[in-house]
Amino acid sequence: MRAVAGASLVALAAAASVAAEKPTFKPTDVKGALVEQFTDDWATRWTPSKATKKTPVGSETFSYVGEWKVEESSVRPAIIGDKGLVAKSKASHHAISAPLATPLDPKGKPFVVQYEAKFQKGGNCGGGYLKLLEEGFESSEFSDKTPWVVMFGQDLTCPGSKVHFIFRHQNPITKEWEEKHLKSAPAPHVGEDTNLYTLIVK
Repeated sequence: MRAVAGASLVALAAAASVAAEKPTFKPTDVKGALVEQFTDDWATRWTPSKATKKTPVGSETFSYVGEWKVEESSVRPAIIGDKGLVAKSKASHHAISAPLATPLDPKGKPFVVQYEAKFQKGGNCGGGYLKLLEEGFESSEFSDKTPWVVMFGQDLTCPGSKVHFIFRHQNPITKEWEEKHLKSAPAPHVGEDTNLYTLIVK
């Protein structure tokens, strides 16, 4: 019995040591077209949408009234002081955008989109994806109708949840706008762990 009790104490001490050794957040020096870590000045870059939208069936009108906050994770935080953008309103439409410093032209070089996501309270029908928008959009009117070029990330639908990669472009021959969807899109992970989603286009 003494040996078992001693092992338990060692395990508790080890667990306490691991908890004390969590890393502390430090801003990165990585450069890119947009590198966002949601530091204290995040609201100077990001604008919540105030747009309205109509549903395809019934023509009901909804507004993007979902509240956004930047805060540390409430579930299994891994880095002390590391904050993220959190959708706070249940059953509400959320949309937020930030302009690039200069328009992005990835022609002739690798193009990478990467972000982290976590469903802290489980997943329900809704999206957690990014859109790269066409130049000249109005942030406060950002909606599902805003023209975009790339859509990437997790989308929880009932049924059919997937990680989207959609490329939207104008056909040079027909002049019609087309969407090219990733075939056999993978399923997103819904859980308490942070997941890293990476898109690389060469």
